[in-house]
Amino acid sequence: MRTITRFVTALVAIGVIAVSGVITYNTLSSRDGSLQRHADGDFTLDEEVNTYAGQTEIDYAPYDGILSDLSPERRHQISVAFEGRDLVGRAQARRELGVTNTEALAYYVANMRESNSYYRSVLQLDPDAIAAAAELDARGVGPSPDQPLRGAVVLVKGNIAVKGLPNDAGSRALHSAEADADSSVVEGLRAAGAIVAGRTNLSELANFLTFDAPNGFSAVGGQALDARDPLNRDPSGSSTGSATAIALDYADLTFGTETQGSVISPAVAAGVYGAKAGYGECDISGIVPIDDRVDSPGVFGRSTADLAVGFRAACGIDPVRATDAGLTVIDMGLDPVLVAALGRARITVVEPGTELQQTIGELRDLPFIDALVAGVGPSMETYFSGNPSGRLENLHDLVEFYRQHPEAAPYGIDLIEQGLTTGMSLSESGEVLDRGRDLVDKINELMAEQGAVALVGRADGLPEITAGGSARATVPLIPVTQNLAVDVYGKYAVTIEAADGDTAALLEIARRVEAARPFDG
Repeated sequence: MRTITRFVTALVAIGVIAVSGVITYNTLSSRDGSLQRHADGDFTLDEEVNTYAGQTEIDYAPYDGILSDLSPERRHQISVAFEGRDLVGRAQARRELGVTNTEALAYYVANMRESNSYYRSVLQLDPDAIAAAAELDARGVGPSPDQPLRGAVVLVKGNIAVKGLPNDAGSRALHSAEADADSSVVEGLRAAGAIVAGRTNLSELANFLTFDAPNGFSAVGGQALDARDPLNRDPSGSSTGSATAIALDYADLTFGTETQGSVISPAVAAGVYGAKAGYGECDISGIVPIDDRVDSPGVFGRSTADLAVGFRAACGIDPVRATDAGLTVIDMGLDPVLVAALGRARITVVEPGTELQQTIGELRDLPFIDALVAGVGPSMETYFSGNPSGRLENLHDLVEFYRQHPEAAPYGIDLIEQGLTTGMSLSESGEVLDRGRDLVDKINELMAEQGAVALVGRADGLPEITAGGSARATVPLIPVTQNLAVDVYGKYAVTIEAADGDTAALLEIARRVEAARPFDG
């Protein structure tokens, strides 16, 4: 089995929120037989090689100078200092060791050059990041306690525009569409002093091309793999590369998008922290959409503090005041160890009411995917009208490209094709989303009647809650390293789903859950 040379640690965590929400206890299975990967013809995937014909490769040539300046000894020193530390901890380590912004960039790119050709987490590097790091060095500034993102190295999902790079969402149909401006997310990151190093791989078109493709595959980037059990474990998606880039130590922070599960699910799979903003709390301009009535950006990191820093810079979401006041959550089938840990953190667990359970069931039964299929065409047309898109003007042009170039979609295009002949009208899909918002409001009210701020359960989460614009977060419950047994890692995570869109309050609940630390002894 191929391995990476450095150990990667996700901090211990468990979390809580100060608004109404849903916390679910994830039980991701391994070796579940659902990978759906081709391993013949244009595909080669084994313990040493992972390739797909036509995939692009990272051009490291512009980085040769700074990579040659980073000695193996210095790289090892930085690696040891960064181990097990989040953004703030790494900033402190950089100050203590005198790590320049250029050295930090070189450190992460060296990690990519060593293993990304196999794990396929990163799509593309931006050579302009070298000048950005050098400019900060010339000014003598880097990360500080009050500016932890200044000089931090970040990556963004391949459907988030970075000026001068293709914003292709992993699709060959859009690969010639070079962004002429940064997305709002990237603008915010640059304003905070972050070094935007490049783009991450993803499930092509944010997993809205076909039902039959494996998570993490795009024709441009190839097959993104799980960091610890690449041949057997589903890395989930669609923000696959953003999640695995944190696990593989390719960046300080990464950013993704979610319509229904695309941040939370890969974060759980990778054993890292992840959160999706409440709808409307973060500008989605410059993001290739699935449905602009639902899509939201998200952040991946190594602590809840990382998530808060990322949202503040990318979205202008200020954190709420931290509190240790008692909280009540609703038990949806928790492990006794977690219940006890929550109790020690002044979090009381109570049983759910019957009406609340029924309302959650009704939300799950909504034809949400049908509504998204109805919304993808108008959303794409709006995006194409305001952003470089090659020769594409609408969904029909996109589908026609794939029909004329079947090699660009080896797993088919059955899902995106449905957008041309959807059985649900746009107005009908709007009614579905409105009903989802009503149900989420009702969940909020029913929890409040019980004095509870969250639902906590052993499940895969409630991705349908995004129909109501809800914010979501997940935190791992145990330290995750490369050596951790595969059947343990990924099973222990709490996913928190706020019944309103208050991202800042969601992150405060996540911080409280993180502080419970159920497996610390």
